[in-house]
Amino acid sequence: MLVVAIALMFSSAMAPSRAAAQDVPAKPKIVAPPPVFIPPAPPAPPAAPKTGVEAAERKLYVIAARLLPGECDSGNGRACSYLAELYQKGVAVAQDRARAEQLFAQACDRAYLAGCNSLAILTLENARTDEEKAASTAILAKACEGGEPFACSNLGHRYETGKGVAANPDQARALYVKACALDNPLGCQNAAIAFDRPIGGARDYAESLRNYRRACELGQLDSCFWAAVKEEKGEGTAADFPRAVKAYSDLCDRGHGRSCAAYGWALDQDMGGKENRAKARLAYAKSCGLDYGGGCNSLAILFENGKGGPQDLSLAVAGYDRGCELKDGNACYNLSRLYRTGQGVPVNRGTSTTYLGRACELGLERACRDLRR
Repeated sequence: MLVVAIALMFSSAMAPSRAAAQDVPAKPKIVAPPPVFIPPAPPAPPAAPKTGVEAAERKLYVIAARLLPGECDSGNGRACSYLAELYQKGVAVAQDRARAEQLFAQACDRAYLAGCNSLAILTLENARTDEEKAASTAILAKACEGGEPFACSNLGHRYETGKGVAANPDQARALYVKACALDNPLGCQNAAIAFDRPIGGARDYAESLRNYRRACELGQLDSCFWAAVKEEKGEGTAADFPRAVKAYSDLCDRGHGRSCAAYGWALDQDMGGKENRAKARLAYAKSCGLDYGGGCNSLAILFENGKGGPQDLSLAVAGYDRGCELKDGNACYNLSRLYRTGQGVPVNRGTSTTYLGRACELGLERACRDLRR
């Protein structure tokens, strides 16, 4: 019983201690204050341009118009050229093309080669005699020889078309290649076309694709599109349809209307199926919204035939009409057909013939044949 007694004693002795511990109030929790929001300091206003050249490059044309004359008079050829552009376009000054030509000439005399390029373009527009045209081309040649890339591309175009110089396709191709080597995107695109058509030598799809890709790298979206076309067709490289379709989709996201139409066509014609045709409608609609007439025409075809969604002849008419406004011959032709058959519009033979004539003017041979019947 001794063990039991001791246990009871300890039990009773410990009880008050537990009770006392339970009666001690808990420490209050310390809540941190909310962080004080300090708004960021407003950005400092941009510094005022120090020169007219800087103002022009920052598109602060009123300031540029005030500062550029003094800089031009001091011998700055770039300033003369920038001031010439203001007079040529009538920005911040009264438009004066004669004054613009004088200023471009001053820029060129002061070895600002971009000014020579602009002078050559303006003087060719104003040229009336063969001598004046030849003088304009000589200015362009001088700028190209000095390494002005736009001048090389423009000179190549003159040799291709025979404007201001005797046509020479071989020289045209060589100048386009030179412009591309000087990182001119339009020069690269023109070189690609020269190797593709061909102009000035044998057709070379691989060289064409290489130049399209280089122009694309330099920001020429049309060249990105044509590079994708070549990848789709397998011209200059192994055919790669998935890569081409992805390129069309990416270019469409960047706002290239023709690529949206090509992406829609891939969904509509190559992939097919109800779901893809619904997506094709969206791609064609975006293409049309970006003012590519072929996209409007393709969208209207889906509305007319009820593919990718419900049939809607009124929207088909609107799509063909917009495509025709944007100079797509097929859209004009299809609108002519609807006026002839009375689909979505009242029958009107006169209007039908008008749109058929428009399609023919835009180079659609079947429209011209129909007119001759």
